[in-house]
Amino acid sequence: MNDDPENQGDSTPSSTIARAANMLTSEVGPEGTIEIFELFVRDARSRADETANAHQARNAMELRRAAHSFASVCRTVGADDFATILEAVERSAVVADFNAASGLITRAFQELGGVLRLVESEVDRLRKEVA
Repeated sequence: MNDDPENQGDSTPSSTIARAANMLTSEVGPEGTIEIFELFVRDARSRADETANAHQARNAMELRRAAHSFASVCRTVGADDFATILEAVERSAVVADFNAASGLITRAFQELGGVLRLVESEVDRLRKEVA
């Protein structure tokens, strides 16, 4: 297995996050990328709670909106596998399938900690490069 995050064939969560960081760094610099990634970490739990609360309230419109919004920011930081789960939640909300959404939200909550650790690790890497 190739550990080079620039290898487009490598689609592990750590490689997609590293690839997103590299793309963002080329656009906004390392400081801007650090800021974007830190904002993701800071807001992720409240976005997850917003999604779960909409599900618990059985509010399909709000669930779709929350899942869509959260998935978009996940894609920005390269958390593509996590975004895919949220996009499935969004599709479930469109048809008001709260049972399907329930399992997906549970899975997302189980994976959130790992995603946050990977994003934080990328912030640490970028900070070392800037120093």
